Amino acid sequence: MAKTCLKCGYQRKITEQTPDYMCPACGVIYEKYEAKLARERADPTIKNQIDSVNKKADNFWIHFTKALDFVKPEYFIP
Repeated sequence: MAKTCLKCGYQRKITEQTPDYMCPACGVIYEKYEAKLARERADPTIKNQIDSVNKKADNFWIHFTKALDFVKPEYFIP
């Protein structure tokens, strides 16, 4: 029976060459991802904490790339 990935929704084909425990499309390990979802369902604050960390990381990269816009290439010596 073909397995459907809970992360990306890809339906595994019988002819796939990747290991049975791994999604060929996104590379997630099925059992680990299912355990993560179970933990999030058991304790919704975990998902909120993860979302908070991801948002902080996204904000960091936004500000970092904006800061790079101010760096002038002529100040770099190859």
